[in-house]
Parts: sequence; C-alpha cells; structure tokens
Amino acid sequence: MSEFILPLKDLGMLLNAFYLNGSASFEVHSPHLACRLFSIKLEENKPGARVTHILDRELYNTAYEETTRGDQMLLEEIPNFSYYRFIFLSSGMILPRNWEKLSAGIIDELKRDPLKGQRAIFLSFDTNALITRYYHLISKSIRNNADRCGYVISSGVIDELTKLDNKYSGNELSILNRSLKSHEAWDGFLNQQKLMSRKFKMGFIEFKLMTTREYFEKAEGETGDNSIISALEDYSQNKKVDVMVFSEDSDFIEKATARQQLMGERLDAPVDLSQSVAGEWEDICELLYAASIVYGNLQIKGAVKAKISGIWSGKKGESWNEEAVMVRTENKDVVDFLERNVGILRRMEGLDKKACGECGHGLYCGD
Repeated sequence: MSEFILPLKDLGMLLNAFYLNGSASFEVHSPHLACRLFSIKLEENKPGARVTHILDRELYNTAYEETTRGDQMLLEEIPNFSYYRFIFLSSGMILPRNWEKLSAGIIDELKRDPLKGQRAIFLSFDTNALITRYYHLISKSIRNNADRCGYVISSGVIDELTKLDNKYSGNELSILNRSLKSHEAWDGFLNQQKLMSRKFKMGFIEFKLMTTREYFEKAEGETGDNSIISALEDYSQNKKVDVMVFSEDSDFIEKATARQQLMGERLDAPVDLSQSVAGEWEDICELLYAASIVYGNLQIKGAVKAKISGIWSGKKGESWNEEAVMVRTENKDVVDFLERNVGILRRMEGLDKKACGECGHGLYCGD
C-alpha cells in the first residue's frame, strides 16, 4: 500500500490519476456508515464534474440511526446529517440560498473610491462563517476586485476557534471500535482532533489562510457575540472604515446592525440537499477535502480503489495548514502517476523530498 500526502492545491493530480486510469466515475464511502455518501463523475467538458446520489435527510438519518443505535459516543463522533450538509456548503458545492443577490451586493460595495472621499470597506466573519469556510467562497467570487477591500476579524472569533481542542485517547478509540465493530473507521485517529474539534480546526485554518492572502487587521475584543460585534464597531469607528460582517445566524446579524454601525449580511444556508450538483474539478477537490476531515477516512470505490484520510496518526501542523490529505492505494498505475508528477511538482517548487524510511508515509511524505 503506497501513501502520499497531498495538499489541497495538488489534489487535482489524484483526480487526473483516477481519470487517466479508467476511474472517471467512482463512489465515495465512509466506513462509519453502511451506505454510499455520494458518487462523482469526472468529465472533460465544462462544468467538468458532477456529484450524484447525494443522500436526502431521511435516507441519511436512517443510516445514521442504524449505525449509532443510541450509543452516546457514536452519536457524538459519527457525523449526523448537519455534518453531511456541511461538507457540501464548506466546499462550495452548494451555495447559500441568497447567494446570487448577496454576491452582487458585495461586488457593488467594492466599487467605492477612497480617493473620492468614500470610506474603505473591510469584510469580516463570525466564528461559524469561518468554520463553514465562507471566506473561500467570498474571496473566489470577488477575485477580480480583491484589492478593493481589506479583512478584519475580532480576536474573540480567533479565541473561539482555538478554544476547542479535544483529542481521541486510546481508551476512547477502543470503546468506539467495540461499539461500531469496525477498526477501519477509526484508523489513524489516535491523538487527533475529535469530530467537533475538527470543524473548529477547519475554521482556524480558514482564518490563517485569510491572513496570508489578504490585507488583514485584527479587532481586539472578547469572545461572545456581543463582544465580537462591539470590537468590530470600535474598529469601524476608530479606523473610519465600513465593516461588512457575514454570519449564518440571524440573531447575530440583527445585533450587528442594530446600531447601524456595521453592515451585516446573513448567509442563508439551504435546509436540504439536491440529489445531484455540478462543479469544476477544483470543487470536487474541495468536497473530498471537507469530507475527509469530517469523516476522517473515505473509501474510493471504482475502477481504482483508494483511501483518502483527512486525519492520520502523526498529522502535523504543516499538513493542517496546507489542508492536506493522505492518499493510500495499491493501484500501480495511480502510484506511478503520483510519484512521477508529485516529484516533478516538488522539484519545480524547490522542495524535492528524499525517501523517508522511518515515517512510513511514502516517498513524498513531506516529513
């Protein structure tokens, strides 16, 4: 079994390996649930890919209830339907219901000209909006106008994103293995983040990516909605800029706009899911990444069989920061493709790796 650690930005190479080796269509399963999560079909023409066999709430809940059987630990550590919907939202495969109007409004605000005395605008997010990776979505939509705004985050949001740090102990994993009767489901989870903590970790990585890619400032404040809002209001007043803050929480937006010092925009997440959605290959990479973090391990079933893990024993901060996954496969053609192309990429980046005979992560593990 060969292993590769691939940052999200390089995950398209795996899709290429699948496509070129007869696996343009494949199923994605989780060892936690006795059902297929969804299917993917890769195509050459636009939009490039389609996700099908997406489960509705009823079908997913049936599989979830049959698996958890009321066991409290399983109920907490096996993703329920809200997590399932989360992977589609956080990857951008599905959009907020008000997205077309909202995105147009953002772009319109970015037409301001500070040289004409108009106030500059800064974008901000509450904790859950970062967890759902809405910065990814919004930054992509304003790519051509990115230099027209800055970003500001309350330190209270940062504190909320980092306060949850619960990890699996060996004893807990033994109990989960006995309850689920599946060792593969929890493979590589030792000393890694628990389910809820993984979502918060995704939000913190989203924040870190924002600080490296954008003009960013921090508004000092405490945790809690009221304190977060007050910090942004103080920042807006002191810096003489307008702040547009995003949240899925209607109460948060109501509080944020009550004194008319902030511009608040609610991201209206859909309640249910469509049976199929279309997207680019880039979107499929995002979906596989989000699903691998939420479920821990994914099984790829098709002409090519593989395992994609979002967490694994010894996963380090660098892999989290790169939004990396671990890919395991026995398919020789896929292994040859990845070894050749990852090697070329690393040499181009000046990061050519030597074989690692101790960690067991394969030729290009990055450790």
